[in-house]
Amino acid sequence: MFSKTGLLAAALVLASFFEKTTAFDCASKELSNYQFDLLKGVHAVSVSRDTPPSVSNFTWYIAVCEDLKVDGCPAGSQICGIEEILLPDSKPLRTQIISIPESIHPVSVPYSNFDPGPNNGTGIRMFFKGASWGSKPFTAFVEYTCDESDGKNEFEVSRTDTSVNFTWRTKAACLKGKSDKGKKPSGDKEGGSWGWFTWLFIIIVLAAAVFIIFGAWAQVSTTGEINLNRMVNDFVDNSKGVGKAVPGFVGEVVERLVGSNDRGGYSAV
Repeated sequence: MFSKTGLLAAALVLASFFEKTTAFDCASKELSNYQFDLLKGVHAVSVSRDTPPSVSNFTWYIAVCEDLKVDGCPAGSQICGIEEILLPDSKPLRTQIISIPESIHPVSVPYSNFDPGPNNGTGIRMFFKGASWGSKPFTAFVEYTCDESDGKNEFEVSRTDTSVNFTWRTKAACLKGKSDKGKKPSGDKEGGSWGWFTWLFIIIVLAAAVFIIFGAWAQVSTTGEINLNRMVNDFVDNSKGVGKAVPGFVGEVVERLVGSNDRGGYSAV
C-alpha cells in the first residue's frame, strides 16, 4: 500500500507523459473507462465554522466537463474556493478566493495502478499541481471512488494552506464494463453465437479437407504417388452423390416425424 505522499510523487513523475489539454475533459483517453458524463456540471460543497460573532463559510466549486461560471471565481477556473464571513445585519465579506485554472491538466491515476483504493473498490485519483495562492504553491487532490448507488454522491473536502483534498463517492467513478454488465443494445449479437450457415460452411470445409487428406494417403499407400486429377474427380463425384442423397434423406426424416405425430386426439363429448 502506498502512502498519499508516495502516490503524489509517482503521479507527478507520470505527468510528463500525459498530453497537455485544458480543463477536465470527459472525452479524454484516461477517463474513457469511467462514466463521468453522469457527473457533468458544476458541483459545490460548503464548510462552515462558528467564529463568534461571525460565521465563516468556505464553499468549493468543481466543474466536471463543463465551464465553471460562479460569481467571485476567476474566469477560466475549473476548481474554485471562496470564503465569506457572515455577520449579523451585514453583507457577506469575501476574505479568500482560491482558484485552479483550466490551464492545469489533471494527472489521472486509476486505483489499480497503485492500490485497490478504499474498501478494495475501484476509482481514480486526480492531481492538479501548478496553481498558486498568493506567494504559496497550491495543489488540489480529487479522489473519485466507485459507488454503485444510483443518484448517490457523497462529497467531502479538507484543506491545508497549500492543498485541498476532495473525496467523492459516485457512480461516475465505476468502470463502464462493471456497471453496464449484462446490458447490450437491442439487436446486438456480438460475441454470441455464429449462424447455422457459418457452421454448415465450416463442416463442409472440414469434410472436404478430411476427404482430400484421406484420398492422398490412400493413393500414396497403393501407388506411391498422388494423382491430383483423379483425386479431384473422385471428390466431385462423391459430392454429387451426397447432394442427390440429401433431399431423399431429409424427406424420409420429415415423413417419419409427421407420421409419428398423426394420431387421433381425445375429444370430449
